Amino acid sequence: MLDARAKRWAKLLGPVLFATLFWLNQGVPRARFLDMLAEIKSAPSAHVALAAWYPFAFLYHRAIDEQMYFEMSGAMLGREVDRDFMRTTRGEVPPPFDRELPPADGKLHAPYTEIPLEYPPIAVPLIVFPRLFTNSFAIYAKIFGGVMGLFLAGAFALVFLALRGEGEPEENLSKRAWLAAALAVAEGSLVIQRLDAVAAFFLALAFFAAVRKKPFLLGVAGGAVFAVKLLPAVALPVLLAADPKSWRDAKAWARATVGALLAIAIGLGPIFLAPGALSAMLSYHAARGLQVETTFATLLGTLRWLSGAAVGSSESFGSANLTGGTALGLAKLCTPLTLIAIALVALLAFRASKSDDEAPLARVDRMARVLLGALVLLWIFSKVLSPQYFTWALPLVLAIPFPSGKKSIFVFLAALVVTQIYMRAYYESIMHQEPMGLVTMLVRQALLGALAWAALAPVSKSARVIDLG
Repeated sequence: MLDARAKRWAKLLGPVLFATLFWLNQGVPRARFLDMLAEIKSAPSAHVALAAWYPFAFLYHRAIDEQMYFEMSGAMLGREVDRDFMRTTRGEVPPPFDRELPPADGKLHAPYTEIPLEYPPIAVPLIVFPRLFTNSFAIYAKIFGGVMGLFLAGAFALVFLALRGEGEPEENLSKRAWLAAALAVAEGSLVIQRLDAVAAFFLALAFFAAVRKKPFLLGVAGGAVFAVKLLPAVALPVLLAADPKSWRDAKAWARATVGALLAIAIGLGPIFLAPGALSAMLSYHAARGLQVETTFATLLGTLRWLSGAAVGSSESFGSANLTGGTALGLAKLCTPLTLIAIALVALLAFRASKSDDEAPLARVDRMARVLLGALVLLWIFSKVLSPQYFTWALPLVLAIPFPSGKKSIFVFLAALVVTQIYMRAYYESIMHQEPMGLVTMLVRQALLGALAWAALAPVSKSARVIDLG
Protein backbone atom coordinates (compact mmCIF):
# COMPACT_ATOMS: atom_id res chain seq x y z
CA MET A 1 0.00 0.00 0.00
CA LEU A 2 1.23 3.46 -0.85
CA ASP A 3 1.35 6.02 1.94
CA ALA A 4 -0.15 9.49 1.50
CA ARG A 5 3.13 11.07 0.34
CA ALA A 6 3.75 8.38 -2.28
CA LYS A 7 0.19 8.73 -3.56
CA ARG A 8 0.59 12.49 -3.81
CA TRP A 9 3.80 12.17 -5.83
CA ALA A 10 2.29 9.47 -8.01
CA LYS A 11 -0.54 11.87 -8.79
CA LEU A 12 1.86 14.75 -9.52
CA LEU A 13 4.44 12.85 -11.58
CA GLY A 14 2.41 9.95 -12.97
CA PRO A 15 1.21 11.75 -16.12
CA VAL A 16 4.65 13.06 -17.13
CA LEU A 17 6.29 9.69 -16.41
CA PHE A 18 3.71 7.98 -18.63
CA ALA A 19 4.32 10.57 -21.35
CA THR A 20 8.12 10.29 -21.29
CA LEU A 21 8.76 6.63 -20.42
CA PHE A 22 6.08 5.18 -22.68
CA TRP A 23 4.18 7.54 -24.99
CA LEU A 24 7.14 9.48 -26.39
CA ASN A 25 9.48 6.49 -26.12
CA GLN A 26 7.60 4.16 -28.49
CA GLY A 27 9.34 5.32 -31.66
CA VAL A 28 11.49 3.07 -33.83
CA PRO A 29 14.62 3.73 -35.93
CA ARG A 30 13.94 5.39 -39.26
CA ALA A 31 14.80 2.26 -41.24
CA ARG A 32 12.22 0.29 -39.26
CA PHE A 33 9.28 2.63 -39.85
CA LEU A 34 10.11 2.67 -43.57
CA ASP A 35 9.98 -1.13 -43.51
CA MET A 36 6.67 -0.93 -41.64
CA LEU A 37 5.24 1.28 -44.38
CA ALA A 38 6.34 -1.18 -47.06
CA GLU A 39 4.74 -4.08 -45.16
CA ILE A 40 1.47 -2.18 -44.74
CA LYS A 41 1.32 -1.25 -48.45
CA SER A 42 2.06 -4.80 -49.55
CA ALA A 43 -0.82 -6.35 -47.58
CA PRO A 44 -3.05 -3.78 -45.80
CA SER A 45 -5.59 -6.29 -44.48
CA ALA A 46 -2.86 -8.43 -42.93
CA HIS A 47 -1.26 -5.56 -41.04
CA VAL A 48 -4.16 -3.70 -39.43
CA ALA A 49 -2.45 -3.37 -36.03
CA LEU A 50 0.80 -2.29 -37.68
CA ALA A 51 -1.07 0.36 -39.67
CA ALA A 52 -2.66 1.68 -36.48
CA TRP A 53 0.75 1.96 -34.82
CA TYR A 54 2.56 3.40 -37.82
CA PRO A 55 1.57 7.09 -37.26
CA PHE A 56 3.02 6.96 -33.75
CA ALA A 57 6.13 5.10 -34.87
CA PHE A 58 6.68 7.85 -37.44
CA LEU A 59 5.80 10.74 -35.14
CA TYR A 60 8.16 9.56 -32.42
CA HIS A 61 10.83 7.86 -34.52
CA ARG A 62 14.33 7.88 -33.11
CA ALA A 63 16.48 10.94 -33.67
CA ILE A 64 19.72 11.31 -35.59
CA ASP A 65 21.30 12.67 -32.41
CA GLU A 66 20.51 9.45 -30.57
CA GLN A 67 22.23 7.44 -33.28
CA MET A 68 25.23 9.75 -33.01
CA TYR A 69 25.35 9.00 -29.26
CA PHE A 70 25.05 5.29 -30.11
CA GLU A 71 27.88 5.37 -32.64
CA MET A 72 30.22 7.49 -30.49
CA SER A 73 29.64 5.36 -27.40
CA GLY A 74 30.27 2.27 -29.51
CA ALA A 75 33.56 3.74 -30.71
CA MET A 76 34.59 4.42 -27.10
CA LEU A 77 33.88 0.77 -26.26
CA GLY A 78 35.72 -0.53 -29.32
CA ARG A 79 32.59 -1.78 -31.10
CA GLU A 80 31.38 -1.55 -34.69
CA VAL A 81 30.53 1.98 -35.88
CA ASP A 82 28.60 3.27 -38.88
CA ARG A 83 31.30 5.62 -40.13
CA ASP A 84 29.35 6.73 -43.21
CA PHE A 85 26.48 7.83 -40.98
CA MET A 86 28.82 9.89 -38.77
CA ARG A 87 30.47 11.60 -41.75
CA THR A 88 27.14 12.38 -43.42
CA THR A 89 25.41 13.57 -40.26
CA ARG A 90 28.14 15.88 -39.07
CA GLY A 91 28.69 17.36 -42.49
CA GLU A 92 31.38 20.03 -42.72
CA VAL A 93 33.28 20.30 -39.44
CA PRO A 94 36.69 21.68 -38.44
CA PRO A 95 39.66 19.54 -37.35
CA PRO A 96 39.91 17.41 -35.22
CA PHE A 97 36.24 16.48 -35.64
CA ASP A 98 36.81 15.35 -39.22
CA ARG A 99 39.15 12.50 -38.35
CA GLU A 100 38.18 8.84 -38.62
CA LEU A 101 36.93 6.91 -35.60
CA PRO A 102 39.17 4.11 -34.26
CA PRO A 103 38.71 0.49 -35.39
CA ALA A 104 36.33 -1.98 -33.74
CA ASP A 105 39.03 -3.79 -31.77
CA GLY A 106 37.18 -4.47 -28.51
CA LYS A 107 39.40 -2.03 -26.62
CA LEU A 108 38.38 1.12 -24.76
CA HIS A 109 39.09 4.37 -26.61
CA ALA A 110 39.29 7.70 -24.79
CA PRO A 111 36.89 10.52 -25.65
CA TYR A 112 38.46 13.69 -27.03
CA THR A 113 41.91 12.19 -27.61
CA GLU A 114 40.71 9.28 -29.76
CA ILE A 115 37.01 10.03 -30.25
CA PRO A 116 36.23 13.57 -31.48
CA LEU A 117 33.48 14.79 -29.17
CA GLU A 118 31.64 18.13 -29.19
CA TYR A 119 29.93 17.44 -25.87
CA PRO A 120 31.31 18.19 -22.37
CA PRO A 121 32.69 15.32 -20.23
CA ILE A 122 29.54 14.98 -18.13
CA ALA A 123 27.77 13.76 -21.27
CA VAL A 124 30.11 10.81 -21.68
CA PRO A 125 28.67 8.53 -18.96
CA LEU A 126 25.14 9.47 -20.03
CA ILE A 127 25.64 8.35 -23.63
CA VAL A 128 27.82 5.33 -22.77
CA PHE A 129 25.55 3.91 -20.04
CA PRO A 130 22.82 2.52 -22.36
CA ARG A 131 25.50 1.10 -24.71
CA LEU A 132 26.81 -1.14 -21.93
CA PHE A 133 23.66 -3.25 -22.23
CA THR A 134 23.14 -3.59 -25.97
CA ASN A 135 24.53 -3.45 -29.48
CA SER A 136 21.08 -2.71 -30.87
CA PHE A 137 20.33 0.93 -31.63
CA ALA A 138 16.59 0.36 -31.12
CA ILE A 139 17.13 -0.90 -27.56
CA TYR A 140 19.83 1.69 -26.84
CA ALA A 141 17.47 4.51 -27.83
CA LYS A 142 14.69 3.29 -25.54
CA ILE A 143 17.07 3.03 -22.57
CA PHE A 144 18.47 6.48 -23.29
CA GLY A 145 14.96 7.90 -23.65
CA GLY A 146 13.94 6.35 -20.34
CA VAL A 147 16.90 7.90 -18.54
CA MET A 148 16.12 11.32 -19.99
CA GLY A 149 12.47 10.88 -19.00
CA LEU A 150 13.52 10.32 -15.40
CA PHE A 151 15.68 13.46 -15.44
CA LEU A 152 12.74 15.49 -16.75
CA ALA A 153 10.36 14.07 -14.15
CA GLY A 154 12.93 14.98 -11.49
CA ALA A 155 12.99 18.54 -12.81
CA PHE A 156 9.21 18.84 -12.48
CA ALA A 157 9.41 17.38 -8.96
CA LEU A 158 11.93 20.06 -7.92
CA VAL A 159 9.67 22.84 -9.18
CA PHE A 160 6.69 21.36 -7.34
CA LEU A 161 8.75 21.09 -4.15
CA ALA A 162 9.84 24.72 -4.43
CA LEU A 163 6.28 25.93 -4.90
CA ARG A 164 4.82 23.79 -2.12
CA GLY A 165 7.44 25.06 0.32
CA GLU A 166 6.43 28.64 -0.42
CA GLY A 167 2.71 28.07 0.09
CA GLU A 168 1.28 27.20 -3.33
CA PRO A 169 -2.07 25.44 -2.71
CA GLU A 170 -2.14 21.68 -3.29
CA GLU A 171 -4.98 21.92 -5.79
CA ASN A 172 -2.87 24.23 -7.98
CA LEU A 173 0.00 21.77 -7.89
CA SER A 174 -2.34 18.98 -8.97
CA LYS A 175 -3.44 21.03 -11.98
CA ARG A 176 0.17 21.19 -13.09
CA ALA A 177 0.49 17.38 -13.30
CA TRP A 178 -1.42 17.07 -16.57
CA LEU A 179 0.01 20.33 -17.88
CA ALA A 180 3.50 18.87 -17.38
CA ALA A 181 2.54 15.86 -19.50
CA ALA A 182 0.89 18.12 -22.10
CA LEU A 183 4.04 20.22 -22.41
CA ALA A 184 6.18 17.11 -22.89
CA VAL A 185 3.83 15.66 -25.52
CA ALA A 186 3.60 19.05 -27.26
CA GLU A 187 7.38 19.17 -27.64
CA GLY A 188 7.38 15.58 -28.82
CA SER A 189 10.06 12.92 -28.73
CA LEU A 190 12.80 15.57 -28.76
CA VAL A 191 12.21 15.92 -25.05
CA ILE A 192 13.76 12.50 -24.34
CA GLN A 193 16.00 12.04 -27.37
CA ARG A 194 18.59 14.66 -26.42
CA LEU A 195 20.73 15.47 -23.38
CA ASP A 196 18.77 18.66 -22.72
CA ALA A 197 16.60 16.94 -20.10
CA VAL A 198 19.72 16.86 -17.92
CA ALA A 199 20.15 20.61 -18.33
CA ALA A 200 16.45 21.04 -17.46
CA PHE A 201 17.00 19.05 -14.25
CA PHE A 202 19.88 21.24 -13.09
CA LEU A 203 18.07 24.45 -14.07
CA ALA A 204 15.12 23.29 -11.95
CA LEU A 205 17.54 22.46 -9.14
CA ALA A 206 18.99 25.97 -9.38
CA PHE A 207 15.48 27.43 -9.16
CA PHE A 208 14.65 25.21 -6.18
CA ALA A 209 17.87 26.23 -4.41
CA ALA A 210 17.29 29.94 -5.07
CA VAL A 211 13.72 29.77 -3.79
CA ARG A 212 14.77 27.86 -0.67
CA LYS A 213 17.77 30.17 -0.15
CA LYS A 214 20.43 27.45 -0.34
CA PRO A 215 23.47 29.19 -1.84
CA PHE A 216 25.80 26.17 -1.90
CA LEU A 217 23.20 24.05 -3.69
CA LEU A 218 22.50 26.92 -6.08
CA GLY A 219 26.21 27.09 -6.88
CA VAL A 220 26.36 23.33 -7.48
CA ALA A 221 23.31 23.47 -9.74
CA GLY A 222 24.61 26.47 -11.68
CA GLY A 223 28.02 24.85 -12.14
CA ALA A 224 26.35 21.64 -13.29
CA VAL A 225 24.24 23.55 -15.85
CA PHE A 226 27.43 25.12 -17.19
CA ALA A 227 29.17 21.73 -17.29
CA VAL A 228 26.25 20.02 -19.04
CA LYS A 229 25.27 22.59 -21.66
CA LEU A 230 27.24 25.84 -21.20
CA LEU A 231 24.61 28.04 -22.87
CA PRO A 232 21.65 28.06 -20.41
CA ALA A 233 23.98 28.90 -17.52
CA VAL A 234 24.15 32.43 -18.96
CA ALA A 235 20.54 32.98 -17.77
CA LEU A 236 21.10 32.00 -14.14
CA PRO A 237 22.39 35.36 -12.79
CA VAL A 238 18.86 36.75 -13.13
CA LEU A 239 17.88 34.57 -10.15
CA LEU A 240 20.33 36.49 -7.98
CA ALA A 241 19.13 39.84 -9.28
CA ALA A 242 15.53 38.87 -8.53
CA ASP A 243 16.27 38.26 -4.84
CA PRO A 244 19.10 40.60 -3.77
CA LYS A 245 18.08 40.47 -0.10
CA SER A 246 19.29 36.86 0.05
CA TRP A 247 22.74 37.89 -1.19
CA ARG A 248 23.67 40.62 1.27
CA ASP A 249 25.81 38.20 3.25
CA ALA A 250 29.31 37.52 1.92
CA LYS A 251 29.00 33.97 3.26
CA ALA A 252 26.20 33.27 0.79
CA TRP A 253 28.43 34.37 -2.10
CA ALA A 254 31.28 32.23 -0.78
CA ARG A 255 29.10 29.12 -0.46
CA ALA A 256 27.67 29.60 -3.94
CA THR A 257 31.13 30.12 -5.43
CA VAL A 258 32.52 26.99 -3.78
CA GLY A 259 29.54 24.95 -4.98
CA ALA A 260 29.86 26.23 -8.55
CA LEU A 261 33.61 25.60 -8.71
CA LEU A 262 33.16 22.11 -7.30
CA ALA A 263 30.49 21.22 -9.87
CA ILE A 264 32.50 22.67 -12.75
CA ALA A 265 35.62 20.83 -11.62
CA ILE A 266 33.76 17.51 -11.50
CA GLY A 267 31.79 18.13 -14.68
CA LEU A 268 34.47 19.68 -16.88
CA GLY A 269 37.68 18.59 -15.14
CA PRO A 270 38.24 15.42 -17.16
CA ILE A 271 38.49 17.39 -20.39
CA PHE A 272 41.76 18.92 -19.18
CA LEU A 273 43.31 15.43 -19.23
CA ALA A 274 43.10 15.60 -23.03
CA PRO A 275 45.39 18.44 -24.21
CA GLY A 276 43.62 20.76 -26.61
CA ALA A 277 40.20 19.13 -26.12
CA LEU A 278 38.60 22.12 -24.37
CA SER A 279 39.75 24.61 -26.99
CA ALA A 280 38.61 22.22 -29.74
CA MET A 281 35.14 21.91 -28.19
CA LEU A 282 34.80 25.66 -27.70
CA SER A 283 36.09 26.46 -31.19
CA TYR A 284 33.64 23.91 -32.63
CA HIS A 285 30.68 25.77 -31.16
CA ALA A 286 32.17 29.19 -31.88
CA ALA A 287 32.60 28.31 -35.56
CA ARG A 288 28.98 27.22 -36.00
CA GLY A 289 26.99 29.30 -38.45
CA LEU A 290 23.50 30.80 -38.37
CA GLN A 291 21.10 27.88 -37.96
CA VAL A 292 17.91 28.01 -40.02
CA GLU A 293 15.51 28.00 -37.06
CA THR A 294 16.89 31.15 -35.42
CA THR A 295 15.32 34.59 -35.46
CA PHE A 296 18.02 36.20 -37.57
CA ALA A 297 18.07 33.31 -40.05
CA THR A 298 14.30 33.59 -40.41
CA LEU A 299 14.45 37.35 -41.00
CA LEU A 300 17.38 37.04 -43.41
CA GLY A 301 15.71 34.20 -45.27
CA THR A 302 12.49 36.18 -45.57
CA LEU A 303 14.32 39.23 -46.95
CA ARG A 304 16.18 37.06 -49.42
CA TRP A 305 12.94 35.46 -50.59
CA LEU A 306 11.15 38.82 -50.93
CA SER A 307 14.04 40.16 -52.99
CA GLY A 308 14.07 37.10 -55.22
CA ALA A 309 17.44 35.89 -53.95
CA ALA A 310 16.39 32.95 -51.77
CA VAL A 311 19.24 30.59 -50.89
CA GLY A 312 18.86 27.21 -49.20
CA SER A 313 20.87 26.09 -46.21
CA SER A 314 23.94 23.87 -46.09
CA GLU A 315 24.72 20.97 -43.78
CA SER A 316 27.50 21.65 -41.29
CA PHE A 317 28.13 20.95 -37.60
CA GLY A 318 25.24 18.49 -37.63
CA SER A 319 22.61 21.13 -38.51
CA ALA A 320 21.24 23.20 -41.40
CA ASN A 321 22.85 26.66 -41.51
CA LEU A 322 22.64 29.69 -43.77
CA THR A 323 25.75 30.65 -45.69
CA GLY A 324 27.19 33.94 -46.88
CA GLY A 325 28.82 36.99 -45.34
CA THR A 326 25.58 38.48 -44.02
CA ALA A 327 24.65 35.24 -42.24
CA LEU A 328 28.13 35.01 -40.74
CA GLY A 329 27.96 38.62 -39.55
CA LEU A 330 24.55 38.07 -37.93
CA ALA A 331 25.85 34.93 -36.22
CA LYS A 332 28.65 36.96 -34.64
CA LEU A 333 26.13 39.52 -33.36
CA CYS A 334 24.10 36.91 -31.52
CA THR A 335 26.35 36.46 -28.47
CA PRO A 336 26.63 40.16 -27.51
CA LEU A 337 22.91 40.70 -28.15
CA THR A 338 22.06 37.72 -25.96
CA LEU A 339 24.24 39.01 -23.13
CA ILE A 340 22.70 42.48 -23.38
CA ALA A 341 19.15 41.05 -23.33
CA ILE A 342 19.83 38.94 -20.24
CA ALA A 343 21.55 41.85 -18.49
CA LEU A 344 18.41 43.93 -19.09
CA VAL A 345 16.27 41.16 -17.59
CA ALA A 346 18.56 41.11 -14.55
CA LEU A 347 18.20 44.88 -14.17
CA LEU A 348 14.43 44.57 -14.47
CA ALA A 349 14.39 41.82 -11.84
CA PHE A 350 16.50 43.91 -9.46
CA ARG A 351 14.28 46.98 -9.83
CA ALA A 352 11.18 44.86 -9.09
CA SER A 353 12.62 43.37 -5.91
CA LYS A 354 12.72 46.37 -3.57
CA SER A 355 9.79 45.45 -1.31
CA ASP A 356 10.82 44.14 2.13
CA ASP A 357 7.38 42.77 3.07
CA GLU A 358 6.30 40.91 -0.06
CA ALA A 359 4.44 37.61 0.13
CA PRO A 360 6.55 34.46 -0.44
CA LEU A 361 4.72 33.57 -3.66
CA ALA A 362 5.28 37.06 -5.05
CA ARG A 363 9.02 36.49 -4.71
CA VAL A 364 8.72 33.06 -6.34
CA ASP A 365 6.63 34.53 -9.15
CA ARG A 366 9.29 37.12 -9.94
CA MET A 367 12.12 34.57 -9.85
CA ALA A 368 10.28 32.12 -12.10
CA ARG A 369 9.29 34.81 -14.57
CA VAL A 370 12.74 36.34 -15.00
CA LEU A 371 14.45 32.96 -15.37
CA LEU A 372 11.89 31.86 -17.96
CA GLY A 373 12.10 35.24 -19.71
CA ALA A 374 15.90 35.11 -19.81
CA LEU A 375 15.85 31.64 -21.37
CA VAL A 376 13.31 32.71 -24.01
CA LEU A 377 15.39 35.76 -24.93
CA LEU A 378 18.43 33.50 -25.14
CA TRP A 379 16.52 31.41 -27.71
CA ILE A 380 15.36 34.48 -29.61
CA PHE A 381 18.86 35.97 -29.97
CA SER A 382 20.84 32.73 -30.28
CA LYS A 383 22.69 31.77 -33.45
CA VAL A 384 21.61 28.15 -32.94
CA LEU A 385 18.05 27.32 -31.92
CA SER A 386 17.66 23.58 -31.86
CA PRO A 387 14.08 22.77 -30.77
CA GLN A 388 15.37 20.53 -27.97
CA TYR A 389 16.47 23.73 -26.18
CA PHE A 390 12.80 24.21 -25.27
CA THR A 391 13.18 21.27 -22.86
CA TRP A 392 15.08 23.58 -20.50
CA ALA A 393 11.96 25.60 -19.76
CA LEU A 394 9.29 22.89 -19.57
CA PRO A 395 9.45 22.69 -15.74
CA LEU A 396 10.16 26.41 -15.29
CA VAL A 397 7.06 27.62 -17.12
CA LEU A 398 5.09 25.69 -14.48
CA ALA A 399 7.01 27.44 -11.71
CA ILE A 400 5.00 30.65 -12.11
CA PRO A 401 2.30 30.51 -9.39
CA PHE A 402 -1.30 30.10 -10.53
CA PRO A 403 -3.46 31.63 -11.86
CA SER A 404 -1.14 34.25 -13.37
CA GLY A 405 1.16 31.66 -14.94
CA LYS A 406 -1.47 30.11 -17.20
CA LYS A 407 -0.95 32.61 -20.04
CA SER A 408 2.74 31.72 -20.33
CA ILE A 409 1.93 27.99 -20.29
CA PHE A 410 -0.55 28.17 -23.16
CA VAL A 411 1.62 30.46 -25.30
CA PHE A 412 4.51 28.04 -24.79
CA LEU A 413 2.25 25.11 -25.68
CA ALA A 414 1.36 26.84 -28.95
CA ALA A 415 5.04 27.40 -29.81
CA LEU A 416 5.82 23.75 -29.06
CA VAL A 417 2.97 22.46 -31.22
CA VAL A 418 4.01 24.62 -34.18
CA THR A 419 7.58 23.39 -33.78
CA GLN A 420 6.60 19.73 -33.65
CA ILE A 421 4.41 20.09 -36.75
CA TYR A 422 7.17 21.46 -38.98
CA MET A 423 9.79 19.13 -37.48
CA ARG A 424 7.78 16.07 -38.47
CA ALA A 425 5.83 17.31 -41.51
CA TYR A 426 7.96 19.65 -43.61
CA TYR A 427 11.35 20.44 -42.11
CA GLU A 428 12.82 20.35 -45.62
CA SER A 429 10.83 23.52 -46.37
CA ILE A 430 12.74 25.26 -43.57
CA MET A 431 16.06 23.94 -44.84
CA HIS A 432 15.32 25.03 -48.42
CA GLN A 433 14.05 28.44 -47.24
CA GLU A 434 10.71 27.99 -49.01
CA PRO A 435 7.72 30.30 -48.32
CA MET A 436 5.80 27.79 -46.19
CA GLY A 437 8.86 27.17 -44.05
CA LEU A 438 9.64 30.86 -43.64
CA VAL A 439 6.06 31.73 -42.69
CA THR A 440 6.03 28.92 -40.15
CA MET A 441 9.25 30.16 -38.60
CA LEU A 442 7.92 33.73 -38.44
CA VAL A 443 4.86 32.44 -36.56
CA ARG A 444 6.94 30.33 -34.17
CA GLN A 445 9.36 33.18 -33.41
CA ALA A 446 6.41 35.52 -32.85
CA LEU A 447 5.05 33.03 -30.32
CA LEU A 448 8.41 33.03 -28.54
CA GLY A 449 8.26 36.83 -28.44
CA ALA A 450 4.76 36.59 -26.96
CA LEU A 451 6.07 34.12 -24.38
CA ALA A 452 8.84 36.53 -23.34
CA TRP A 453 6.25 39.29 -23.02
CA ALA A 454 3.84 37.11 -21.01
CA ALA A 455 6.65 36.16 -18.63
CA LEU A 456 8.26 39.57 -18.17
CA ALA A 457 5.46 42.14 -18.52
CA PRO A 458 4.17 41.63 -14.93
CA VAL A 459 7.73 42.05 -13.61
CA SER A 460 8.12 45.26 -15.60
CA LYS A 461 4.80 46.53 -14.26
CA SER A 462 5.89 45.74 -10.72
CA ALA A 463 9.17 47.60 -11.23
CA ARG A 464 7.33 50.69 -12.50
CA VAL A 465 4.94 50.63 -9.54
CA ILE A 466 7.86 50.48 -7.13
CA ASP A 467 9.63 53.36 -8.88
CA LEU A 468 6.47 55.48 -8.79
CA GLY A 469 6.09 54.69 -5.12
